[in-house]
Amino acid sequence: MRKTSLPTWITRAPKNVGSSKVGKLSADQWRVTCTIHLPVTLIRLWAKKRPDTREYKLLLNFLELVQAAHLSHSRIMTSDIADQFQTHLHRYLTGLQQLFPNITLTPYQHLCLHLPFFFKYFGPTHSWRCFAFERCNYVLQRINTNSRFDYRNTTHRFHAPAH
Repeated sequence: MRKTSLPTWITRAPKNVGSSKVGKLSADQWRVTCTIHLPVTLIRLWAKKRPDTREYKLLLNFLELVQAAHLSHSRIMTSDIADQFQTHLHRYLTGLQQLFPNITLTPYQHLCLHLPFFFKYFGPTHSWRCFAFERCNYVLQRINTNSRFDYRNTTHRFHAPAH
């Protein structure tokens, strides 16, 4: 990572990614780590392996995710780019299930399959991804739940609709 030359507008990932000393990574640090540093490192380590090895298959699968991530951060969005994203993400999730047969896909992985709809109707993610969602997360994190999941026993300004 320290030998990688990055443009000035790209934030460097922490030096000890994966160490408990680093703490929680920001979304941008995750993006840089997963779309720049890990591909460079994993390609150097695994690209020369035989195609039937687990490492080679893991590399190809991870690169499907990297390609989907690059497409999802495109500054322009077309139906073709949205379709390419869907293809790469579907290949990644299918490969994940083949490489890890006992894995259970998460709701977030499922929700990502719906992103092409948003790409096609709302355009590039940079125009709609952050502010509204970050603001919603900010508001939700400040709701006093007293560590309870029952919304009726919490004090906040949001109310569930009556049934």
